Amino acid sequence: MPAPWKQLKESGFDRNSYRESDRFGVWEATVDALAYSHGGQTTVADKGKCSGIHPFAQAAEGEKFWLYVIYRSDSLAYHRAKDLEAGDRIWVETVHTKADHCWVKSLEKRE
Repeated sequence: MPAPWKQLKESGFDRNSYRESDRFGVWEATVDALAYSHGGQTTVADKGKCSGIHPFAQAAEGEKFWLYVIYRSDSLAYHRAKDLEAGDRIWVETVHTKADHCWVKSLEKRE
């Protein structure tokens, strides 16, 4: 499980060079850092406060993105994200939400 958000902030990791993801589709990236944000557990019906995992990743072309994998009990992407470590290569699929935000639909660690 990634370290808590507070620990990432205290580590001095420069989050400012990562923009909120606006890249959609399936793409490859390398995880630079991860953090877990605490909140209530969101149910399948999207009830409760959001908690999740924040992967800070660099696309193969060098662009840096701040992703967010929301906790849902039925989310395979979340369960895979909690096992990631810095340096892992991943395939990620991002799609538009109804509010036009970026949502991590799927995530897979590359060997």
